[in-house]
Amino acid sequence: MADATRWQRLEDLVDAALDAPPAKREAVVREACADDAVLADVALAWLRECADDASTGVLDRPLESFDVQAAWRDALMEHDGDYPNAAEDSSESSTLVLEPTYRPGVCVGPWRLIREIGRGGMGVVYLAERSDNGVVLRVALKVMRHADIMDAVGLRRFRDEQRILATLAHPAIARLVDVGIDGTTPWLAMEFINGTPIDAWCAAEALSVERRLELFCEVADAVQHAHARLVVHRDLKPANILVSTTGHPTLLDFGIAKLLDAGGMQSGIPGGAAADQLTRPGLQPMTPAYAAPEQKRGAASSTVSDVYALGVLLHELLTGALPQSGVLASASVSPQPDQARRARRLRGDLDTIIARAIDENPARRYPTAEALAADLRRHLRGLPVLARRDSVAYRLRKFAARHPVPLTAVALSLGLAGAFTVFTAMQSRQLREQAVVLREQTETLRLERDKAMQVTQFLKDVLSNADPYKAGSGVPTLHDVLDRGTADMEQRLHDRPEIRAQLYSAIAPAYFGLGDWTRAGDLAAEAVRLRRPATARSGAGADDLPSKDADASEAAAQELAASLVYLASVRLNQGLTVEAERHAREALSIMRAASATSTNDSLSALSALGAALQKQGRLREAGDVLASVLRMEHTKTPANPIRLAQFERNLAHVLRDDGRYADATRLYAQAYAHHREALGPEHPESANSAFNLGYIHFLAGHLDQALPLLERGLFTKRRLLGIGNQDVAGDQLTYSRVLERAGRSTEAKTLRAEADSVLHRIARR
Repeated sequence: MADATRWQRLEDLVDAALDAPPAKREAVVREACADDAVLADVALAWLRECADDASTGVLDRPLESFDVQAAWRDALMEHDGDYPNAAEDSSESSTLVLEPTYRPGVCVGPWRLIREIGRGGMGVVYLAERSDNGVVLRVALKVMRHADIMDAVGLRRFRDEQRILATLAHPAIARLVDVGIDGTTPWLAMEFINGTPIDAWCAAEALSVERRLELFCEVADAVQHAHARLVVHRDLKPANILVSTTGHPTLLDFGIAKLLDAGGMQSGIPGGAAADQLTRPGLQPMTPAYAAPEQKRGAASSTVSDVYALGVLLHELLTGALPQSGVLASASVSPQPDQARRARRLRGDLDTIIARAIDENPARRYPTAEALAADLRRHLRGLPVLARRDSVAYRLRKFAARHPVPLTAVALSLGLAGAFTVFTAMQSRQLREQAVVLREQTETLRLERDKAMQVTQFLKDVLSNADPYKAGSGVPTLHDVLDRGTADMEQRLHDRPEIRAQLYSAIAPAYFGLGDWTRAGDLAAEAVRLRRPATARSGAGADDLPSKDADASEAAAQELAASLVYLASVRLNQGLTVEAERHAREALSIMRAASATSTNDSLSALSALGAALQKQGRLREAGDVLASVLRMEHTKTPANPIRLAQFERNLAHVLRDDGRYADATRLYAQAYAHHREALGPEHPESANSAFNLGYIHFLAGHLDQALPLLERGLFTKRRLLGIGNQDVAGDQLTYSRVLERAGRSTEAKTLRAEADSVLHRIARR
C-alpha cells in the first residue's frame, strides 16, 4: 500500500473515530480496520496520546504533530512486521524493513559501532569509527530503517544518488563520508558534528530576534547550496540542524535527500518522468510537524517543500512553538514572557514572511530558500519585504521606521511653520550638522597626527638608545634598546593611555620574537588593561550613540578584542592554557556582540581557543573548533596562504596528539607548502612548518623522512633567530631526542647541553 493511501486511510479513520462518543471510539476503529490491525493500532495510539495530554483536547491537536512513523514501527513490531497486502502491492510500494540488531562493537562495512547517538523515523544513528594504519576516523553512521526493495536497479540507484550527494561541499552541510549496504539494509556514514539542536541552542544562548534571523539565514544559505545542485532535503527540523560551539549551524541528513530533475528545479515544482524514476514511492523520510502538505499526501517533494519546512522552523525559532493549523505566531505563541516579546515582533513583516513560506499552495510560497533568506535580510535592514503587497503607504511606513528622527522633525515643523519654514530649518540644520562633522573630522585628524608624532618619537628614542656612545656600556642588544625605549615612552606618555596601549601592542611581538615571552605577556596584558575603560565608556548605551561615537565604540571594542587574542597566544606559549582560554572566549564574546563572527580577527580568536583546548588535552572540543576555523578560512576569496597554514598547523597539532598521524601529516605538509609559497623557505614560519612535518614523521616511525626536515627547520631558525632564542632552544631539545633514537648520541649530547644552557639563562632573566 503506497504512503499516500496509508496516510489518507489513517486520516479518514481518525475522523470517523472523533465523530463517535469517546467510549465507542476503539470499537469504531477496530471494526473499520478488521483487515488491518497495524493501522488500527496506529490510530488508537494517536487517540490515546491526545487523551493523555491534558493541555489540549483531541479536536485541538493536529494529526501532523503525531509521530506516525514511530507508531507505525511499534505496531509492526507488535504484529511481527506482518503488514496486509504487502505481496499484492510490492510492485509499486516499499516494504518496511526493520534494521537488524546493531550494537556497540558490531562492524557495519568498515565501520565499528561505538554507541547509539540518535534515533528517528528513518533510522538509528551510531557513533562509529574506522582505523586505517593507526589513523582513527569517527563518523555518525545511520542505519536506514525504511529501505526500498533492494533489487539490482535499486542498488544501482542508491549508489548513484550517494555519489552525487557526496559532491555537496558547504561549510554548513555535514559531509557524506561513506555509504554502503549491509545485507539489504543501506547505511550512510556522515561527518560527525558535535553540536546542539538549533532550537535548544537559541534558547540556551537567549538569542535576540535579530541573531536568530541571522542564524536562520545561514541555514537557508546551506539549503540553497543543495538545491542548486538538484538535491532537496525533505526532513528539515531542529534535530537535523546542529549549532557548534562557534555559533555556526551544520545541516545533517542530506544523505537521505532526493535528487530532482533539472526541469522540476527550474519551476520550483517537481515535474517530469525523471523525478518519478529517481525515487520510487514509499515511506518518505519526513517529520509530519515540519512536512509540507504535498509530502503528507505522498506527492513528490521539491525545493518548495523544503521552503515550507524552513518556514515552520523559523516560526519555532522565533516563538518557541510550531504553527498549528495554519495559525501564525501572533495567535498561537506560548505565554512565556520572552516568547511573547518575540511574538510581538512577528506581527507585520515577519508574520507575512512566515505565512508565505508555509502557504498550503506550493506555487504561492517563496520559490527558493535564497528568496526567503533575502526577504529576511531586507527586513533586518529595515527595507520593504517582497512577501508584502507593495503600496505607497507601506513604503512610507518602512522609510519612517528607518528614519524616525528626521521624519518626526519634518512633521512637527510642517505643523508649526509651514513648508517654507521647514525648508529653511532643514537647510540650517544641515549646515550646522556639516559644521559639527567638520569639527569632528578636524579633531580626529588632530588626534591621529598626535598619535603618529608620538610613535615617531618612540622610534627616534629606540634608534637613539642603540647608539653605543649614548648607552655608555658598549654596543647595546636589541633587548636593551627596547627596554630603554619602553621606559622613556612610559614616562613621556603616562597621561595618554590610548597611545601607550597602541605602542605596547606594537612592542610586545618584538619581545616575543626575541624569546622573552614574559615581557611580551606583561606588555600585552597592560595593553588589554588600558583598553578596557575606553571600551566600557563607549559601550554604555552604544545603540543610542551618534554615528561618530558608535564608530568609536566599535573601534574600541575591536582593539580590545585584538589585544585579548594576542595575549591569549602569548599565554599559550607560556603554558598558561586556562588563562589563554579565558582571554580567547572574552574576545569572541566581544566580537559576537559586534556581529563580527566571520572576520579574520574572530577566526584568530577561535584558533587561539582551539589551541588552548588542545594544550589542556580537550582534543574533541579543540578539533571541532579548529576544523570549523579551517572550513571558514577555505570559503574566503582570495585564499590567504599564511592564514591557511596557521590554521592547518593548529588542527594538525590536535590530530597528532590524538594519534591520527596520517591526517596530521597531510595537514602539516599543506601548511609547509603554503608557508614556502607565501614566505619562501628562509623564513621562521617556513622553518617551523618544516620542523613540525619532520616531527610527525618521527612519531609515525619514518625516521629517514624525519631527520632532513627536522634539521632544515632547526638550523634555519638558528640562523634567523639566533642560538639564544627560547623557541629555538625548545626545538633543539626535541631534535636531540630524535638524534638519540637515530644512534647519533654525541651530536645529541652537544645540542642538548647547548639548549639547556639557553633555557636556564632565560629562566634567570
